[in-house]
Amino acid sequence: MANTKSAKKCVKTIASKTLQNKRCKSTLKTSLKGFKEASLSGPQATDILSKTVKIVDKSCAKGIIHANKASRLKSKMQKAVNAAAGK
Repeated sequence: MANTKSAKKCVKTIASKTLQNKRCKSTLKTSLKGFKEASLSGPQATDILSKTVKIVDKSCAKGIIHANKASRLKSKMQKAVNAAAGK
């Protein structure tokens, strides 16, 4: 347990930051799941791709995910859209 007044304030700050990070990560996961369902189903995949890429970029900028992971996710999604359009 925190001993000093400033340490107690840090505990509160960390709790609120953790909550913000969880929200952002949850939004990212939901967006990725929505993209998977949409890319399998139909023509609006490019619209959903752009929205999902925006969320991935924001998560990367906030430090929720690493830049390399963001790049991998975007590449993977673009490949899926290209494969669906080619069929």
